[in-house]
Amino acid sequence: MVKFSADIIEFKADINAYQKAIKRTYVTAFKRAAMYLSNQIIGNSPHDTGKFIASNKIAINYVNDDTYNGPNVPKTGAKQIAKGEQQKIKSINQRLIDKGVTIWFSNNVPYNLMIEYGLYNPSGPKITGNGYSKKSPKGVYRLAGQSTEIRMQEIIKQAEVTNKP
Repeated sequence: MVKFSADIIEFKADINAYQKAIKRTYVTAFKRAAMYLSNQIIGNSPHDTGKFIASNKIAINYVNDDTYNGPNVPKTGAKQIAKGEQQKIKSINQRLIDKGVTIWFSNNVPYNLMIEYGLYNPSGPKITGNGYSKKSPKGVYRLAGQSTEIRMQEIIKQAEVTNKP
């Protein structure tokens, strides 16, 4: 239901309420889409030593070229490290959006392109015949991006419901 008042003062207040709701909707949708993408990346990441998952980095308005250089990590620990990066998404607010914000997702382990594009050589028990990781036979980042793109309309609709004026 939409409310518009005939009184000019109330009408201005109604318009302001809608403008604020639109901004809140955009921020909510942006953050939810970024969080969904991050969860897809974490979920699609293969786990062998845990370093690939733990090296999934998120940065706001710059590319984070850090790589996890610690010891091997069990799968749950690696996911916790990667999910810790998501705090950066949660910190996004309207001021950042107004200035223009870009969220960068990166992974700088030396073998990331092999996982993403199937460039492993030679084949082994953890590798498919065409060079992909058996745990991520279609890559990680491209698949996460496609999944997020497909889900965007649903994310936007949910944000609109959450932020009605």
